[in-house]
Amino acid sequence: STFTHVSFNQDNSCFIAGKVDGFSVFNSYPVKEIFRRTFDGQFGVKVCAMHYRTSLVAFTGDRTDLLKQYVHQQSQLQQQNSKLEYPIDKFQHLHSPIGGFSIEDQTEQKFYPNVVYLFDDAENKFVGRLRFASEVYSIKFRKDCIVISLLHQIYVHSLKDLQLLDVINTADFAPQFGISTTEDDFVLAYVTPGSSGRVGLNFYFPATNKIERRYIDCHKSNITALHLSEDGQLLITGSEEGKYIRCFQTVCQQLICSFERDVDKQIITSLQCRNNQVVCFTNKGQFWVFQLPKFETYQLAKVYEMIEGEAPKFQKQKCQWKKTITIEQLQMCGCIIEESVLVLTVKNLWYLINKNDVNQNGSIEQ
Repeated sequence: STFTHVSFNQDNSCFIAGKVDGFSVFNSYPVKEIFRRTFDGQFGVKVCAMHYRTSLVAFTGDRTDLLKQYVHQQSQLQQQNSKLEYPIDKFQHLHSPIGGFSIEDQTEQKFYPNVVYLFDDAENKFVGRLRFASEVYSIKFRKDCIVISLLHQIYVHSLKDLQLLDVINTADFAPQFGISTTEDDFVLAYVTPGSSGRVGLNFYFPATNKIERRYIDCHKSNITALHLSEDGQLLITGSEEGKYIRCFQTVCQQLICSFERDVDKQIITSLQCRNNQVVCFTNKGQFWVFQLPKFETYQLAKVYEMIEGEAPKFQKQKCQWKKTITIEQLQMCGCIIEESVLVLTVKNLWYLINKNDVNQNGSIEQ
């Protein structure tokens, strides 16, 4: 089956793969399929996410023929961008919407690209849905919220009753966003409109129903990848220039360190952080592993006491462990598992690589 989308759960213990006729859930280590769901009719899954290791999943869908066309277009676009120093269009390497999608055409179709379906696989039934005015590009869960990204906006909904909690305007082409998952209070990071090198940080305090907003100027060029740590303390960003990966403390908005890559032009497409290690993926099929320095953490509520706009002190850090690895297949996504990096490719292959070069690989279609 053709895979349309892959995303890891909140602790990277498993991942969900959308397919042109349904979805499958895989264990991350060892890599194996846990279960699959195939839908009746000519419909499949386009964008998907799963809630920890529960049976709750969220997805958008479309007709099978349109999904196959979408996968083909994505593959062509990634191949073209892998040969360029800059993306064909701003953020276009992240999303390539199929032309011809029309809300008015939704008459008899079973699944739509602009509707998020909440599905309980254990009960084999839909438990909710969220309809939007345009196509959905990304879905993320935390224990009490579901966050949906559109072309120019991010919507935050309560998972309990699907009540709308916040609407955020973002930069063009819906670049990546991050959300913390381990604390009751949480942070959401996104690229702001108008200045594509600036990241907005929204601090949510459910107990008091308050939202505090902060901003960090991270890069001079467009941000193409960002990652927020599970506890919301660390923001990592990369740009289309691809030379620097910068790490910020979110509560005080100060720069912790800046890792400098090689001088060759590569677009940073994805970032991951776990166990004080940062993995940087690029459009050339390469990824780098950096060791984070120690840094001070704060309670998220301390953001009220910090001075907004205080100039961060720039600090260069040498990597304790740096590794450059090239995989011939273009990467779809990846994550850190203990001392290893799991990489999934657009050819539906997986590679598990550790710092001792003891590697495993296989196909997620097996």
